[in-house]
Amino acid sequence: MKQRVLIRFANEPYHNTTIDLDITKLTGVMQFPKEIFGTIDGIRISILREEYEQALKNSREQALIEMMRLDQESGLYNIEEK
Repeated sequence: MKQRVLIRFANEPYHNTTIDLDITKLTGVMQFPKEIFGTIDGIRISILREEYEQALKNSREQALIEMMRLDQESGLYNIEEK
């Protein structure tokens, strides 16, 4: 699931670029108190830690919702609207 996040490239001093990023595709992740560094498509980027954690949380929630939908479709459980 792609989400819009504010990043900076490794050679830039400020976070001033916004991209749509699937946070789970980030590799070589290094966590620091204020920033997260990672690589996407061979490009080293930095994301503010708060944005990274929120994007990761959103991604996990979306994956859980999708798993529940698939389970319901396969008949593992039934949720009835009241």
